[in-house]
Amino acid sequence: MRTITLLASALYSKWGFQDGDILGDCLMDGDFSRIDDHGLLEALVREFLLPKLPMPIEIEIFSTCHNPVRAAPWPHATIAPENENFSVDVPYETIWHMAGGFVREAGK
Repeated sequence: MRTITLLASALYSKWGFQDGDILGDCLMDGDFSRIDDHGLLEALVREFLLPKLPMPIEIEIFSTCHNPVRAAPWPHATIAPENENFSVDVPYETIWHMAGGFVREAGK
């Protein structure tokens, strides 16, 4: 089973989650086009990563070509040692199931 690994440490970097492109291969493999991948990434972080963090955090969402999901207050947030090496794996099938809710309209 193929998965995407969401690292807590990625929330603390402008270039986290592979510079915001972590879902690219997964969405191509699922034959999804015109998906709001940054919106989907936010939803995945909120549903699968944040609830499981040992130390809860708040996030901020950015409209950017880089990582859109970052720890608050950006850029002054510091990672708690308990969260530093924390990650969750999300199966491709789960991502594909959620992707249908993030289809972009034509021309956007």
